[in-house]
Amino acid sequence: MELNEDFQDVLEDFGEPTTYDKPQSSELDAWSRHIPEPLVDFWHTYGWSSFLKGRLWSPNPHDFDPLMEVIFEDDPEIDHKKCHLVAYSAFGSLSIWSEQFQIIRVSLVQGWIFVPGITDNELADDPNKQATFPFSGDAKTSYDSMDENGKRLFSRAVKKYGSLEPGECFGFFPAHVLGGGGNLNDIQRVKALEHFILLAELQPLTLMKWEGTTMVPVRQIGT
Repeated sequence: MELNEDFQDVLEDFGEPTTYDKPQSSELDAWSRHIPEPLVDFWHTYGWSSFLKGRLWSPNPHDFDPLMEVIFEDDPEIDHKKCHLVAYSAFGSLSIWSEQFQIIRVSLVQGWIFVPGITDNELADDPNKQATFPFSGDAKTSYDSMDENGKRLFSRAVKKYGSLEPGECFGFFPAHVLGGGGNLNDIQRVKALEHFILLAELQPLTLMKWEGTTMVPVRQIGT
């Protein structure tokens, strides 16, 4: 299946992904009712996969439905049943597609969430044009994490703890919200779903918006 021009640009910037599972075509066809078609086409070609040596993962969204429920179940605006995790970074940054509000970005480590469709009424007339949003960051810097001295962690974490397997992430112990420093020696390789749920339960996420170059809190998710 030929990918559209936007996804060809992603492959040029990020390189070929590493496929770890190929879902059935019928399973992916069902996703086309909920997810932008170009992203589903990407899944038809590459399946569930990882980019950048494990910095970024594009998993089966169904595997993370329990996380969507934990994050959004009590929210007055966002329906967790219409939220689908389409990518996550090795350190817990989430890219979520909302059938209501389109792009949702979450940092579980920092405890914030951006939903431009709510805060700024930014909704694309053609959702298919938003399909590459999980891959909109800089391939060299956006899917890493910094230690207290501003040094990037991913490559050092892989060297110390080994490469991530599918379904894993790097977690900080103790977590930032519990006073952890976020340094190399604080890292463990853990199951991504369980760790992401733990982080989501440790603190309520705060809906943020940009005012100029400043992040401004809007409200807590779930209230």
